[in-house]
Amino acid sequence: MNNPKRQHIVARVYLEGFTNPTWLLNFYDRDKKTFKEQNPLTISRINHFYTLVDDKWNKDFSVESFFWNVIESRLPEVFQKIENYKVLNLEEKDILASFISFQLLKTESFQKSVDKASLGMMKRHHDVYCNDEQLFISFKESYKADKWSELEISFEDFKDIYKNFDIQPTNRMFIRLMFETYDEVFPIIRHLDWEFMVSKKDTTFLTSDNPFSKMQKNTKATWGLIDNNTLRIFPISKDICLKFTTPEKPLKDNFMFYKEVPTKKLVWFYNGVIAVNSHRLIIGKDKALIESIIKKNDINSKGKHETLRVYHSPKKT
Repeated sequence: MNNPKRQHIVARVYLEGFTNPTWLLNFYDRDKKTFKEQNPLTISRINHFYTLVDDKWNKDFSVESFFWNVIESRLPEVFQKIENYKVLNLEEKDILASFISFQLLKTESFQKSVDKASLGMMKRHHDVYCNDEQLFISFKESYKADKWSELEISFEDFKDIYKNFDIQPTNRMFIRLMFETYDEVFPIIRHLDWEFMVSKKDTTFLTSDNPFSKMQKNTKATWGLIDNNTLRIFPISKDICLKFTTPEKPLKDNFMFYKEVPTKKLVWFYNGVIAVNSHRLIIGKDKALIESIIKKNDINSKGKHETLRVYHSPKKT
């Protein structure tokens, strides 16, 4: 892979599993409140989302290359086995678990939350130096070998610069936290029980730009990634959705099975959960299905990332 400027938040090879017969995807943009039909290559991508830049403005594409070379390039063979209802071996399960774990983290919402925290820390750091001249002098002295000594900046000049300087966080903190959190998320995803739910012939699953979808079952009980009070699903393709459960007893690493979703109503319930968890884009094969899910779950009148009660509530999920 060359040095790609346009980088997918959700992998193209994954989105291809939700295309219609013309190899296009329908999607709804929650910000713009518009529908579009596009090629998977052009959906859910942002320029230089993972690109690192050093102090000399050199661009480093190693993160994007890592995703493709280590994980995404190997997904098609894994997806093919799943479409044929075959049990994955441990290596294949690790590939899919890695993809799902990173997909839980490499989202716009996670990036924005990290940026907000980073910006707060940066502003607090600058405020400290702007209000303490002795601390500023000590800081300046410690960097004599750097450009501080060449600039000969004064304390008053530093305060003036800070007041007129628009502080913007880089994506380094986001990338670092994404990989650090992955080390904690991956073993959890890997050791959960995996149930591949196969849709009825006249129904399909949706996906989104935040495909790892969660819902609290009992609002009076705790919930989280390892809690069975949490419905945890990840759509694999338009025909198959992966549901995670926490085993009561430790089971073998490749415990998984396939099961047909018993009713069309239950598929719609899962699609409602997927739509509610979306950050901005709700994606699928059929525009009519997306429209219906948006209407039934009242997506347009709700804020993002709220814990919503989807319109179907089957007894067994």
